[in-house]
Amino acid sequence: MKLIYTGDFERLKDFGFEPTMKNQQLIYVLKNKYFIDVVEINAKTREIVNLGDRNGNVILYDLIQAGLVKKEEESNE
Repeated sequence: MKLIYTGDFERLKDFGFEPTMKNQQLIYVLKNKYFIDVVEINAKTREIVNLGDRNGNVILYDLIQAGLVKKEEESNE
């Protein structure tokens, strides 16, 4: 299962995300207080990746509560 961001990318600033380039792709990144990436959202695919940080879980919950995330089942093709 994938989590997909459905909102406007400007809205991510309200949650502390910042745009950056990674592997020649625009992504939005949320860093923890130690400046370590905890959540990434790919601007092209809109896929959300939690990088295993508890703070990331809190932000994902906040995004879900705000109606900005949908679940997408991965196909096994």
